[in-house]
Amino acid sequence: MNSAKSLAQQAVKQIAREPWEILEGAGKQIAGVEQPPHTENSPPVPVPDEARLQEQDKAQSSRIIEALDRELIEIERQRIFNELQRKIQEGQEVFLNDITKLSYEQKDVLKAQIETIKAQKNQMQNNGTVQEPVAKLSRRFTFGKGAKAQAQREQTKTERPLPPSG
Repeated sequence: MNSAKSLAQQAVKQIAREPWEILEGAGKQIAGVEQPPHTENSPPVPVPDEARLQEQDKAQSSRIIEALDRELIEIERQRIFNELQRKIQEGQEVFLNDITKLSYEQKDVLKAQIETIKAQKNQMQNNGTVQEPVAKLSRRFTFGKGAKAQAQREQTKTERPLPPSG
């Protein structure tokens, strides 16, 4: 019975030492550098404090979560931007002042797109009714004799080359 008791005590001691052995091995795995084995004359290599490891883990986890949150916000902005571009192209009216999630650059792009679409619509509506401006005739031949002949001369007029200046 004594041997069973001693075996149980050894097992408990081994289990109690295992977390420290895991931490000692973790340093090798994380850093990729083997720690020199300590001898009886040299002081033992300090084992990283478990609380400090947990703190580092929390800090790293919070940085990762913050980065993912920023990425989600950017994805949402891009989705809203693309949706508004589609609505503008379809001719729906969009009010950019109501949307706060977009950046200033994205709002400027959308405003320019709205203006372009409005200009295209106005041009298409005025396309049939637009009259080109007619050049005014000179006063000299609008009234009086020879206006018809003067108009014909203006139409058939050719430019004469100037003599070289020397």
